[in-house]
Amino acid sequence: MNLRSTHYMAVIVLLTMIFTGCGKAQIPEYQAGSGQSNNTNSQTGNGNANAPSADTAQQRADLVAIADGRKEDEDPTAASVDKAFVNRIYKQNEALILKQSKVECNDDAGDGVEVIGTVKGSFTKPEAQETAYLYERCRAGRSFGIGGLVIAAGDAVAVHYFFGEGGLYSGISSPGDINGNGTAEIVLRSVGSGQGYTEAMVTVFEFADPNAKAIGQTMTYSSNGGAAMSEADILTTAYNISVEKGTTPVFYRETYEMRGSANKWSLAKKSEQFKLDEVTVNDLQKVSN
Repeated sequence: MNLRSTHYMAVIVLLTMIFTGCGKAQIPEYQAGSGQSNNTNSQTGNGNANAPSADTAQQRADLVAIADGRKEDEDPTAASVDKAFVNRIYKQNEALILKQSKVECNDDAGDGVEVIGTVKGSFTKPEAQETAYLYERCRAGRSFGIGGLVIAAGDAVAVHYFFGEGGLYSGISSPGDINGNGTAEIVLRSVGSGQGYTEAMVTVFEFADPNAKAIGQTMTYSSNGGAAMSEADILTTAYNISVEKGTTPVFYRETYEMRGSANKWSLAKKSEQFKLDEVTVNDLQKVSN
């Protein structure tokens, strides 16, 4: 499947659900250590959610965290210098982006771009000291629009992509180099809600080649909390995703459930190997490299 199709996954899975928002899901609170990203946690709930048991995949020394659907990750506020840099890069390419984009911004779209989050690593070549900037220019409706990803070493742009026709991304992180080729992967998060349903997904990308490569995608969170006929019918599911590094990375998933309005996770399925869903990157359009 392609990225555009997977951004409509909620439509298929949840009986023609249409995304109406791309904001952050209201995920019940979970207190735990973070993975290898520079995110901070902004959590909801009353703080009584379960902590993971000692044998969870997340605590295995040979595994690296990808995403935990029990936590609501929030990227740190971008520094003013980051905002100025990304806005300058966008302005230099704005005419090309607007010409190629099939999405038109809302009339009330302001000027410039918003930096959603940043992460540091060697993304396009080994030992490079680079920063990846996830930005959003505007919305068209609630879930689509124009956004982009800039990877740069200092002021030198290594690669610049824009997207949004298939949906916008809401966050960025990096697990480091998971396949041993000397470059770090990037994880982009997407969240959508509509008709009482909420879903969150992550897509793992690699940018070592001249063109972006999607290693795969998986769901991290789903809830029918706004659509259930009664409190007893509410089912919220979260997945704790991690990876064993190697030439062929092996991914693991724990499944947690929460029923009704209780703010307490229960382990529904212990850690198990699984494969990410295959995706293509035709929704990411290269601006420059």
